[in-house]
Amino acid sequence: MYDSKAEATFARELDLRRFARGKDKVESWERQIRFPLNVNGVLIAHYVCDFFVRYADGRKELCEVKGYWTPEARLKLKLFRATFLADHPEIIYTIIN
Repeated sequence: MYDSKAEATFARELDLRRFARGKDKVESWERQIRFPLNVNGVLIAHYVCDFFVRYADGRKELCEVKGYWTPEARLKLKLFRATFLADHPEIIYTIIN
């Protein structure tokens, strides 16, 4: 079960890309990855990213499939960028509308 039709479509695309060749070949993917949002050692909330994709060439990408952004989701994204993504510049972050 997926939260939206767009997420289900993206998951199907990832499955197909496992058979691709070249830089777009997907090695593996996971869904609904939870990240703790800690500020000064205090857990504020969790950010749940829709997909974590590993490519055959070694790249790693977090993909967020979003149709509508609530104020809470925007705040969590800001915290996620400031805490996790700032410490992991090697991970690509993509928002899919």
